[in-house]
Amino acid sequence: MALAQLNNDILLLVCLELPVDTIQTLRQVSRVFSVVTRVRSLWITLIRRVLTTNGLMPSYLGHYEELETSVLELLVRRLEHFTEKWERDPTPISPATLFNYNTSLSVTWLKLVAGNWLFVASSDETESKISCYDLSTATPDSMNGIVHAYLPGRVRTGRVEVQDGSMVLALGLGPESAAVHILTLCKVSGQNVFCELARCEGSTYVLMLSGSLVGCALRNGSNVPHIYDWKSRTIYDIIPQPDGLDVPSRRTVPHLMTKWQGKLIIIRSSAIELYDTVYAQTTTFVFNTNFDTPSISEVERCAPPGRSPDTLHFLALSSRGLELITLEPGAGQVDYHQSLILEAPFHRILNPGDPVPVGEDYPMFYGLRVGDSGQRALWISAAEATIYCKNPHLRLCQGALPPTFSGDTTMQQISTTFAGMEDPAIWGVASIDFDDALGVVAIGNCFGELWVYDFGSERPIRPPRLSIDLTERAGPPITTTFPLEPLPLNKLPAPHYRMSDIELASSRVSRWGKDNINTFGQWKPAKYARRYGFSSQDFWEGVPCDFGWALDHVYGFPGEVLLQSTIYTWDGIGEEIIFRIGDRYLLLTTEKEEHFLSWSLNPGDFLYQPNHPQSCVLQLPTCETARTIQMLYQRFLAHERGGKGRPERDRWAELNSRGGKPPGIVMY
Repeated sequence: MALAQLNNDILLLVCLELPVDTIQTLRQVSRVFSVVTRVRSLWITLIRRVLTTNGLMPSYLGHYEELETSVLELLVRRLEHFTEKWERDPTPISPATLFNYNTSLSVTWLKLVAGNWLFVASSDETESKISCYDLSTATPDSMNGIVHAYLPGRVRTGRVEVQDGSMVLALGLGPESAAVHILTLCKVSGQNVFCELARCEGSTYVLMLSGSLVGCALRNGSNVPHIYDWKSRTIYDIIPQPDGLDVPSRRTVPHLMTKWQGKLIIIRSSAIELYDTVYAQTTTFVFNTNFDTPSISEVERCAPPGRSPDTLHFLALSSRGLELITLEPGAGQVDYHQSLILEAPFHRILNPGDPVPVGEDYPMFYGLRVGDSGQRALWISAAEATIYCKNPHLRLCQGALPPTFSGDTTMQQISTTFAGMEDPAIWGVASIDFDDALGVVAIGNCFGELWVYDFGSERPIRPPRLSIDLTERAGPPITTTFPLEPLPLNKLPAPHYRMSDIELASSRVSRWGKDNINTFGQWKPAKYARRYGFSSQDFWEGVPCDFGWALDHVYGFPGEVLLQSTIYTWDGIGEEIIFRIGDRYLLLTTEKEEHFLSWSLNPGDFLYQPNHPQSCVLQLPTCETARTIQMLYQRFLAHERGGKGRPERDRWAELNSRGGKPPGIVMY
C-alpha cells in the first residue's frame, strides 16, 4: 500500500522496470494503479525500448505514435515476447501451435496479411478454392471466421497488397486455365466474401502486384513478361533486349518483377534487367541495361536497417548461400553489388575430399521468404537431412539482415527443428509465409495439412488484430462475388493406371503425338504406355516432384506437357522424348543422366538429329533449390511409408481418407 501512495511520476518509473505481465497485473490492485498503467506515455516508452533492441514495428500499422493506447499495449506485449527469442543464444526453439487443420485439398499457395488474415489456395483434380482464415479467432483445434470461394483453375502464383485499406489479391491460375484473377475480401450484407475486381484471360504466372499493375510472365502459352493494369484493363508490353527472348537464358519465366524509381526490374536466374517506363500513345517498358549475376535460385526484395531510401536491395539464394544484392543510382547509371552474408553449409560426406554421391548434389538452403518489414528472412535448412544423418530432419530458420551502416555481415538467427512436436512436413512441397514482427509462421503442404505457429509465445495465444478491419472497403460496394460452390476446372482429367477406353479418349494422352514434328531416324509418335518408363503418362502430370513439376519449378517452363515423339538410344538403356509446353518444344535425353534441351521458336530451325544441331541447346536449371525440394520429398515420403526413423504413415492415404483426391496419385 505504501507503493500506491507514491506520486504518478514515480509509479511510472517503477512500471518501466517491471515485465509487461506484471504491469498488467498491477492495475487490478487499485484505481491508482489502474490509471497509471494505462498512461499513454508509459506504453510509448516501452515500445521505443523494444524497437531499440530486436523488435520490429509491423509495417501495416504505420508509426507507433499514431496508434491508440490499447493497441500499443497489445503490441508491446507481443513484440517483447518475440524479441526475447532473438536475444537468446542461437539454439533451436520450439514454437507454440496456434492452429492445425487438415483439409481435403493440396495447398498450392498461401499468404499471411497484416498478422491476422491467412489466405490459402488449395486444389485437387476436380476443384480449386481460395480461403481466408481469421487468426484472431483461432484455437489449436478450431477456427472461426473462415471464408471460401471457388476458382476455375489451380492457383500457381499469387501476390497480395493492402491498397486504400483493403486487401487486393492477384492470383495466377495454372497454365491449363490461364488467367489472372484480381480479388478482394470485403463485407457484403455484413458477411465477409471474396469479390472479383478484374480478370485477365490468357495471362498468368504473377510475379508482381504494385498498385494497379500486375507483372505476369506467361501470355497465351508463351513465356513473355508483360504488365496488366487491372484498373484500366490494359496490357502493357515489355520491350526485351535487342536479341529478344528466344535465347536459352531468357526462354524461361523470371524469378521476380518489381518497380523502383520509375523503372521496372526483372530478375532472372543469371541476370538483372532494368527497363525504363515510356509514356507515349500507350505505356511501354523499354530495355535499359542488364547485369550478369551468379546463379540465383530464389530472390525476394528486402530493406536492411540503415539503407538509403534511394537504394534497392534483394536477398537471394545462390549456390553459395544467402546473398545481398544492391542496386544504387550513380552518376547517370545504376551500380550493382552482390555480397555473401550467410554461407550455405557443405554436404556432409564420409571422408573429406570424397565426391558427393549421386542424388546428394543439391543446395542446402531453400524456401526463402522475406517478411513485410524487409528486415528479416525465413528459409529452410537441409544440412541435417542428407543420407549420412542418422536422424534426418529439416530446420526452419529465421534471420535478421545486418544493418547496412555497420559493416558487419553476420546474420543473427533463430531456428527450430520441431523436436518433440508433430511433424508439419515442411518437406511436402510446402508453401510458407510469416509475419516477421509478430513471430507468426504459416505452413501448408501438398498433403492438405495447414499449420500456424506462434514463435512469440511459449503457449498458443491468439495474435491480436492490431490493424484496422481490412474487409471494410471504402468506395462503392462490390457485388461480383465469387462462387461458393465448386466450379468445373478448365483441365482435362488426369489418367490413372489401366485406363478404360473412355478415360483414355478424354485424357490429355489423346493429344499426344499430334504436332507432326520433323524428326530424323527411328522416332515414333508418343502414346500412352501402360508401363513404367519415361514415356509413361505418370511421369508428366505435374504432380509433386515428377518430370512435369520439375520442368515448371526447376527449369522455368510452366504448363501442360504434351509428349510428341520418343526413341530409345542405340544401346537400349537411355530414352529420348520430344514434347511441347505451350509454344515451346523441348527434348529429354536420359542416356547417362537426364538433360533437357530446347529449340528456337523459328519453325525452320526445328529439326532434331542424333548429333544435336546448334538450334537444339542445353537448357540449364533456373532454380537449383527446387531440386532440393524434389529430393527431400521423395526421400522423406519413402522414409515415412517404410517407417524408417519415423512413425510409419502415408500422408497421401490420409488425404484420401479425408475425402481428398490426390492429383495424379493412384490410391490402391
